[in-house]
Amino acid sequence: MKIAMIRTVTLAWCTCLLLIGAAPVTAQPLPDSVKILYTAAKNDSERGRLLTRYFDLITNDDSVLQKLSALKNYFKTVNDPSAEDYVQLSVCRAMARISEYSLALNDLFPLMARFEQRKDAYGIMVTNRHFSYAWYGAGDEEKTIYYDRKTLELSFGLEDDYELATAYNNLSSDYSEYGFSDSGFVFGQKALMIAKKMNDPFLICKTGGTLGEAYIAQKKYDLAIPYLRESLQQALTIDLTNACFVLNDFSQIYLAKNKFDSAIYYGKQAAALSARVKLNRLLLKAYDNLYLAYEKTGPLDSAFKYYRLAVTTKDAIYSSDKTKQVQAVNMQEQNRIQSIEQEKIQLKNRIRTYAMLGGLAIFLGFGLFLYRNNRQKQKANKVLEKTLTDLKSTQTQLIQSEKMASLGELTAGIAHEIQNPLNFVNNFSEVSKELLDEMKDELEKGNYDDANEIANDVQHNLEKINHHGQRAADIVKGMLQHSRSSSGVKEPT
Repeated sequence: MKIAMIRTVTLAWCTCLLLIGAAPVTAQPLPDSVKILYTAAKNDSERGRLLTRYFDLITNDDSVLQKLSALKNYFKTVNDPSAEDYVQLSVCRAMARISEYSLALNDLFPLMARFEQRKDAYGIMVTNRHFSYAWYGAGDEEKTIYYDRKTLELSFGLEDDYELATAYNNLSSDYSEYGFSDSGFVFGQKALMIAKKMNDPFLICKTGGTLGEAYIAQKKYDLAIPYLRESLQQALTIDLTNACFVLNDFSQIYLAKNKFDSAIYYGKQAAALSARVKLNRLLLKAYDNLYLAYEKTGPLDSAFKYYRLAVTTKDAIYSSDKTKQVQAVNMQEQNRIQSIEQEKIQLKNRIRTYAMLGGLAIFLGFGLFLYRNNRQKQKANKVLEKTLTDLKSTQTQLIQSEKMASLGELTAGIAHEIQNPLNFVNNFSEVSKELLDEMKDELEKGNYDDANEIANDVQHNLEKINHHGQRAADIVKGMLQHSRSSSGVKEPT
C-alpha cells in the first residue's frame, strides 16, 4: 500500500508503543515509553528511526497535526534540531495526505539539504520516501517511482529488514498501479517474504495487500482475493490506511467481475473510511468505483451523485492553484539542479583549460630551454618542429580516446539492454528458489493446499523466466544479425 505506516519490528518496541495510544498533548508531548528509548539512542539516525516509527503510529489520529506541532516546539525547547526536522518530515507527509502536496514539497528540499549536511543516512532515506509520498499525491508517476527506487537503494545500506521490506512494498505498489505488473509482482513477493521471515503482523498485513494488488494488475482476481481478505482482517484494527486500499481493491475486483452489488458495498466502505482518515486520492478512487457500479445498475441519480463527488474531489486534489504551486516548486528545483550542473561543467572546463595551459607551458618551456642552450636557429627550429609533432600526436591520441569512449558507451548500452531481461530472470529465479523451500516446509507439515498455491506461484515465475530469457535471446540474435557482413544483394525485408 502506497502510503506506508512504518512500525517497529521488535517486541520491546511494540510493547512500548501500546502505551501511547491515549497519550495527551502536554508540555512534554513525547510519551514516557518513547522518551526512554529516545534518550538512550546513540546518534541522530537512531533517534530519527525511533521518532519516525512513533509518528507513523499516530498518522490516522485526527489531531496528528496538533501533536506534531507540540512535538516540534518540545524539541526546539530541548535544542534538538535533528528531531525537529524528523517532526517536519511527518508534517510533510500529513500535508501530502490531505492534498497539500505543494506545501510538502516546498519543505522537503531544505530538509534534505540539512540531513545531507549532517550525513544522517536514515534521515536521507526517509526524506526520499516522503518525496515519493508528495509526488504520489501530486499525481507524478515518474517522480514517485524515481524516489521510491532511490529509497530502496538507500535501504540496502541501513541493514534494516523492516525498511527494506517497506521499500520493496512501495515500489510494488507503484509498478502495479502504473502498469508494470511484472515488476510489481516481483517486488511484492520480495516484500512479503521479508515480512514473513520477520513474523511482523503489521508488515505482513501491508505487504500481503500489496501483493494482492499485483495480482489485480495482472487481472488474476481469484489469486488476489485470499491475500486481500487476510490483509483486510488485520488492517481494520491495526492499519486503517491499508484498509482503505484493500476496500478499494475489492470494489475494483467486483466491478471487473460484474458483481456490482459487492462493488458498491466495498466502495461505500472505502469512501467512508478514506474520508475519515483524510486520504483524498483513495476517496476519489472509491467515488469513481461507485459511479461506475451505479452506472451499470442504477439508479442513475446515484451514479450522477458519485460522479459529481468524484469531480469535486478531483478538483480539490488537482486544482489549478495547486498545480501552479507544484510547477513553481518543480521549476525551482530544476533551476537548482541546472545551476549545480552548470557549476560542475564550468569546473570541468576550468580544469581542462588549466591542463591545456599547463601542457602548453611545458612545451614552450622545453622549447625555450633548448633554444637558450643551443643558441642556434636551426636547432631551435628543429625543437619547435618536434614540439608541434608532439602536439599533433597528442591530438591524435585524444581523438582515439574519444572514439574508444564512444565504443565504451555503445558497449554499455548493449550490456544494459541484455541486463534488463537477465535481471528479471535472476529475480524470478531467486524468488522461485525461496518459494520451493517454503513449499517443502508446507509439504512436510501436510499443508497441501498451501503447497499447491506456492506451486502455482513457482509455475508463474518459470513462465516469466522463459519469457525474459527469450527476450535476451532475441536481443543477441538481433545483434548477430546486425553484425553480419552484407553481400550487397537485395533481399526482401
